[in-house]
Amino acid sequence: MLAYENKQFCKCLERPPLRAALRQLWDEIVELIHTPSLDELSDCTFTLGRLLGSLSGQRYIKMPFDKKHWIKIEARMKFHGCVRSPQHLRSGQCPSA
Repeated sequence: MLAYENKQFCKCLERPPLRAALRQLWDEIVELIHTPSLDELSDCTFTLGRLLGSLSGQRYIKMPFDKKHWIKIEARMKFHGCVRSPQHLRSGQCPSA
């Protein structure tokens, strides 16, 4: 069972188009290079899982080391109702709302 199957998330977590998934993975890899940390590694593995999910027609494929990112997502959902970090919100709201 995948981590999101029994939870409600905003539409930002829906399966991304392939091009968007590739761009997101590239952005995360650049962040990992600039700020190497377990947190950034977790972001990269999560984003890779989204890319693989996109390729296979799923929302996400579980990846090693993604737990830290899932914990961040769950906390963000509780705090402001969106899986994205605060700097990606629009006027404090989920962009998919």
